[in-house]
Amino acid sequence: QVIGRGINSHGDVVGDGYSDHGPCCTFLWSDGVTAKLDNLLEQGSGWRVYQALDINNGGQIAAYGCGAPGCMIVRLDPVPEPASYALLLGGLATLMWARRRRGRRARRPAGLIGLAAAALLATAPVRAAAPAAYTITPYPPGELDAYATEMNQRGHMLGILLRSGG
Repeated sequence: QVIGRGINSHGDVVGDGYSDHGPCCTFLWSDGVTAKLDNLLEQGSGWRVYQALDINNGGQIAAYGCGAPGCMIVRLDPVPEPASYALLLGGLATLMWARRRRGRRARRPAGLIGLAAAALLATAPVRAAAPAAYTITPYPPGELDAYATEMNQRGHMLGILLRSGG
């Protein structure tokens, strides 16, 4: 049995899987491919994800996990792949080339249009495949008695903070 708990506008889904023996894994479904979240964590992190709660359009995942400090709400942040950096550098190089070229010619309105088009291409959001790795950030840091229900596009979580004794 599989339970989807969160979906973003790209159609990526996070959730939990259950067997006859109870919870077995958390998953990310992206572009028709399902991956166990534990397999996407950085090697040697020492964390295990027990419940995937939500995902935002940036690919950040709100989850409940256990690691060295204990069990708590965590945010999984995608590790950018080298292709993302190459795309950014290519866009910046295009902007610099267009600017240098514009400086050598007589100034024309068409040059401004070309520069604006290059800027749009360099900054246009590109939908990449699901990340190959995630880092973990405890959230809120140091709070063990918390439960998240939703996450916004900036990675901030909404949920319940349980306090005992006052």
